[in-house]
Amino acid sequence: MNSQKNPIPASVSSLIKTVIRTFYSDLHIQVIEVIIRVGYTSEYTISKELEIKIEKVKLVTNSLYNENFVKFEDRIFKKQKERKKDFTHKIYKIKFWFIDSNSFIWNLKERIRKFFLNQKHLNRDRGVIIFKCPRKICGKKFSAVEIAGIPFDHLNGILTCNNYLNQKIICGTELIENKEYDSNSIQLKKTIKGGGTVQEINPIVETLLFSIKFL
Repeated sequence: MNSQKNPIPASVSSLIKTVIRTFYSDLHIQVIEVIIRVGYTSEYTISKELEIKIEKVKLVTNSLYNENFVKFEDRIFKKQKERKKDFTHKIYKIKFWFIDSNSFIWNLKERIRKFFLNQKHLNRDRGVIIFKCPRKICGKKFSAVEIAGIPFDHLNGILTCNNYLNQKIICGTELIENKEYDSNSIQLKKTIKGGGTVQEINPIVETLLFSIKFL
């Protein structure tokens, strides 16, 4: 397989870049742009082109794979070595990464469908208390409609309380889930990594509808 056998339509390429730039890190953007441009490439090639350690590239490609943005196939290679006038062959395997346009579009459509379904649930249960601050001097409660405004600590992977204890001090305590609400009534799973608001999703939907015409 190569870039000629697996062409990415310009509209789909634009869509992929829009999604990545909206929800992912700068390194994700750099890696996906190499894959789009080359079409079919290994982690070693990406590492060399971006001048970063291959371990970081593997973290990104695995992340994109788990999110169904990219696919890979294993290719077997033989390396010939001369040893005491004899030749030995060392067999090794390398992953080559590519983007399947149809698979990407289908997965994105599903994510967007789930996103708007979640929005429907959130609108239905706007007053339900989802999280609360366990700090006694604070005790702030957050409803479904307030979730988008809760600060997220990316380093530690936690939601933190943004309630002001006084004019200068913000609480900052890790929020806990309110055990009193029905977890089945509101879907809180992130449909696209990093979450997303309707304002962020709408441009992606518009680009998606345009891209489908060319598949």
